Amino acid sequence: MAYNFYQGKFKPDNPSKYMGNVDSIIYRSSWEYKAFKFCDLTKSIVKWASEETIIPYISPVDGRPHRYFMDLKIWFAKQDGTIGIALVEIKPYAQTIPPVKKPGKKTSTFLEEVKTFTINTAKWEAAEALCKREGWSFIKWTERELQPGGKIDAKELQSQKVYEEKMKKAFRKKKSPKVELLTEHLRKKIKGEMGNAG
Repeated sequence: MAYNFYQGKFKPDNPSKYMGNVDSIIYRSSWEYKAFKFCDLTKSIVKWASEETIIPYISPVDGRPHRYFMDLKIWFAKQDGTIGIALVEIKPYAQTIPPVKKPGKKTSTFLEEVKTFTINTAKWEAAEALCKREGWSFIKWTERELQPGGKIDAKELQSQKVYEEKMKKAFRKKKSPKVELLTEHLRKKIKGEMGNAG
């Protein structure tokens, strides 16, 4: 992915929850790492897998068949006691909306963005079709879900302030609760979306 900040092997704290080879979980961006950590530590997510679901699709760019490796497949406990299943795409928000030709942007850059969005749209349509057949849900997680403060509105700004204050206090005590705080943030952020899924 072009938006990589870092990559490596992910070591889950709860390996029994992972559906696949637990020694081969690869994160390719900071967002994927945060999403994996959330899946690993959140009790309502009973099982999860990364790039274990492969969806065939036709690229509108070359007209040929390709394979779409889904970022996440999660099994989660719903409020009615049943288990829901969702396929999750992890992408920068800018790649989830149609590109715009802004003044000063190079034509080559704009065309590349259009190409990327067109291919992504074909992938997502294939994923949505699969989910419709299976009774699953298809959702996207961007930095707006995975990064505290991603949305600029009053509630988010207040949440960010509380988060920063907690971090300051924790570091003064020489603790490092980033994962716990991020998990708390994600749980609140995604709870409603998953509660209505499936």
